[in-house]
Amino acid sequence: MALALADNPNPTSIRDAFGEEPGKPQEASKENDVEKFRKMVREFLDTSTSQMARQKSQTCRDYYDGKQWTLEEQSKLKQRGQPPIVFNRIKRKVDSVLGVERRQRTDPKAFGRTPDREQSAEIATQALRFVSDQTRLNNSFSACFEAGMVEGVGAAEVIVRQNDDGDYDIEVNAFSWDVFIYDVRSRRHDFDDARYKGTLQWMDTEDAANLIEAYLPADKAKPKVDELKRDASGKERAFIQDDTTKDKPNQAGWIDSRNGRVQVCQIYYKKGREWWFGV
Repeated sequence: MALALADNPNPTSIRDAFGEEPGKPQEASKENDVEKFRKMVREFLDTSTSQMARQKSQTCRDYYDGKQWTLEEQSKLKQRGQPPIVFNRIKRKVDSVLGVERRQRTDPKAFGRTPDREQSAEIATQALRFVSDQTRLNNSFSACFEAGMVEGVGAAEVIVRQNDDGDYDIEVNAFSWDVFIYDVRSRRHDFDDARYKGTLQWMDTEDAANLIEAYLPADKAKPKVDELKRDASGKERAFIQDDTTKDKPNQAGWIDSRNGRVQVCQIYYKKGREWWFGV
């Protein structure tokens, strides 16, 4: 199954950003859209450089958590009757830097370009601070900063949805490093030159069903949700097979029928000059 949502980063109107009906994604009409998503995921997971980066990220997290002895070293220590003692200077140093980030947080503030714009800037400041408080933006910033300090990469998404009242709700989600996927050809530190980026993670079946229902009208979502719940064969090969993704059902399939979990990919990809979203 696949969904697609136009998400223009520089829209001239709400219609330009979300298509004919604001906030209502369009169902993918071509099967090759699904294969396009699969190709992006395969490219990321089959590339040695990205896998080496993920393995190094896992090692860095282990060092932060105090797991600094290899199995071979632990075996030798056990033969000698010595305990694997760790003086974790890495965690202490990282935590001190994280503390500095938390202490030096600042509230967003808008400034007027000219003196007669000061009142408008104050209104903008209050709006920014309201959104920051509602989305707990500082928590997301700190989560991304910690991931950048330890694993070397942090990611978050900002979602703007139109509610039933016609207003717009803003949501900020920080991602764990081990579910984040990206264009392996990207060279910029902020992935600004990436042609796709997203997440690949295991979800409970009910959570995956809720995700489908959030992006499709009820009449189109129901058959896909029913298909998801029926399909428990798990015969299709899962893309993620490395040690950095064990959340996580230990089987080669998209579906873990025993625990009621499915592997879900959410991906933003560039199509012409627009950014689209697929599940």
